Amino acid sequence: MTANVHMIKPEAPPVQWGFIETRSAQAMALALRRARAKGKIVAISAASGVGKTATVFHLKQDAPGTLVFTAKSGEGGVWNLACGLCNLLGLEPPNGRDLAAARAEIADKIGPDGFLVIDEAQYLIKRNPRGPDDRDALEWARQLAEEGFFALALVGDLRLDKAINDLPQLKRRTHPRVTISHATEADVDLYCRARGLHDDATIRKLADIARRNGGLGDVEDIFATARDLGKTGVPTVEDILAALEYLEFTTRRAK
Repeated sequence: MTANVHMIKPEAPPVQWGFIETRSAQAMALALRRARAKGKIVAISAASGVGKTATVFHLKQDAPGTLVFTAKSGEGGVWNLACGLCNLLGLEPPNGRDLAAARAEIADKIGPDGFLVIDEAQYLIKRNPRGPDDRDALEWARQLAEEGFFALALVGDLRLDKAINDLPQLKRRTHPRVTISHATEADVDLYCRARGLHDDATIRKLADIARRNGGLGDVEDIFATARDLGKTGVPTVEDILAALEYLEFTTRRAK
């Protein structure tokens, strides 16, 4: 293993890297800002590691009034969405027999100038191993936004795009729909140079890892590890290569 791997400090504090607006992030941010400004519904479907959540929370810093609800795996369906939003807004739990009343109360609380972003929106879908999945929560969110006259962003992985295609009302109303299948080489290049890495061969290696594995999430992990291994605040090429070995990316490729 590379010589400086032994220097890594397990107790090292987490590094706050800051947000980098890659081309994919630019496309997502533009759609979010447009939806907020015009009170529209937007859908963003992107693969893991593209930077969806980072872009959402960067936008929230610029627009503190943005309400972000993160859906959870295994908690799909209208009831769970209504409960989650009521909890987020400090409202009483909804009555399961009258979700229309809960929807009206939530819409009134958010208000016509509001902006609701539902992150991990693919988890609004209630999975059914014995039949068609229940996508009603996606439609319920659309109705909520339209009744409250506020902007709505559905942000999720590529399953979200497929689900919206099966819902004509939601499909017709989500403009634009941004779909990003993977973190591009241009994204990785911009990210690396913003972090102080300018070696073309190493950037290409990282772009290949991002394409085959976890996108910019993997690249960020590599940089964080390289910084722990290195002696300066800016990782060198040697530090990056040591991090690749430490994280076993070189071994994974061999397999």
